[in-house]
Amino acid sequence: MKNLYYLLSFFILLGSCNNINMKKEKIITGNWNYFQSNGAYAEVYFDSKFMNFYEYDIGLRSQIKYLIIKDSIYINNKNTEQYKNLGKLFFKNNNILVIENANDTSYLYRIDKKQFTIDKLKNKDDESIYLIEFHKRKNLLLSTIPDGADL
Repeated sequence: MKNLYYLLSFFILLGSCNNINMKKEKIITGNWNYFQSNGAYAEVYFDSKFMNFYEYDIGLRSQIKYLIIKDSIYINNKNTEQYKNLGKLFFKNNNILVIENANDTSYLYRIDKKQFTIDKLKNKDDESIYLIEFHKRKNLLLSTIPDGADL
């Protein structure tokens, strides 16, 4: 009976160790900012199914549906059943998201939840407040990227 107790305790401990070592799933939802391959600054908001972009010259673009399958992100902006592979998706840390494909590597930086971001835009009046914050974040991001580093 004593051996059964030890054996049962061993399996319980083994199971709890596996839970401790489980890889935490990174969360993509939220607001991110980045520099596009042409050097233009943009912000993107991911909810559970869609992403929204705000670019200075264009403004708020229409929603794009996305899927994450294994380690890649796929987008669908034509409301069809076909998705385009945008690239491999991985995290450098909790605040830096990397999307990498054969032609480009994009580094997206998580925006603090306290900031006035795309998801908080309610009406046209909010857009002027958002633009001020947008430019502040752009300048802050520019100041933190070392000279010669990939944007």
